[in-house]
Amino acid sequence: LTADQIHEIAVQSAKLATYQEEVENQSLDCLPKVTLKDVPLHARDFALIDRGTALHHACFTNQILYTDLIFELPDLKTEELPLLSLFAKLLPELGCGGRTYAETLAYQQSYIGGFDASLAQHVTHANPDVSKPTFSLRGKVLYRNGEKLFRLFSDFVTSLDLTDQERIQEWLSQHATEQQERLTKASMNYAIQTSLSGFSIPSFVYDQWHGIPYYQSVLKWAKNCDCKFIDSLKEMAAKVLGLQNYHLILTCDEDQYVQIEKQRFYDLKLPNK
Repeated sequence: LTADQIHEIAVQSAKLATYQEEVENQSLDCLPKVTLKDVPLHARDFALIDRGTALHHACFTNQILYTDLIFELPDLKTEELPLLSLFAKLLPELGCGGRTYAETLAYQQSYIGGFDASLAQHVTHANPDVSKPTFSLRGKVLYRNGEKLFRLFSDFVTSLDLTDQERIQEWLSQHATEQQERLTKASMNYAIQTSLSGFSIPSFVYDQWHGIPYYQSVLKWAKNCDCKFIDSLKEMAAKVLGLQNYHLILTCDEDQYVQIEKQRFYDLKLPNK
């Protein structure tokens, strides 16, 4: 450094020290204050509007489009419940639309803000033994990339790659290890689920989805990921994703919904109602 550069650094350091001292000693009265009086007494209600072809939560989302595709589950046998739970966890880990798993992951990382699959029961308030189980695909994306998200929905529903046995076996092995680690860390939770499973039908179903029955099934499948198991996954996919009783839910502002509807939801390919 030249003498002038050294002098400039010294001047900047002195200014920084002065600024830091001023900030440290300034009055805290400059900070905004929020009290309970500033909190609304009632939560805002974003009504779910039935628009015919879809359901709509009309609200400001800062240019983010939230989309839920919900399938009402068919009647399943008890022994199929753990497989359904596995299918929900496995689906986002596979390829679709003619893409491999790695290519699908790269597609999501390029355009999609989040994507997953899940199960829910929707227990009624009137009767705790009555529920409406559903399988959901959920995603969020910047509004300008909405077409990319709807294309991903279509690909997962119509062309899920369940032929990649190597990928399924790899994921199953990892998942089995995760389940074994979880069993030791959350043994009390497993015990509670098991004890509650006899009190109501939803509790029994939840135990089949997430409890010891699911854990035992995962270990069995990880050891025997054969063609018979792959066929059972294909059958489950057809039972869940091939149904006509689905609901499309969009969360965005009114203008964005109108534009998406004009685009016919980007030709979302689903079973015909």
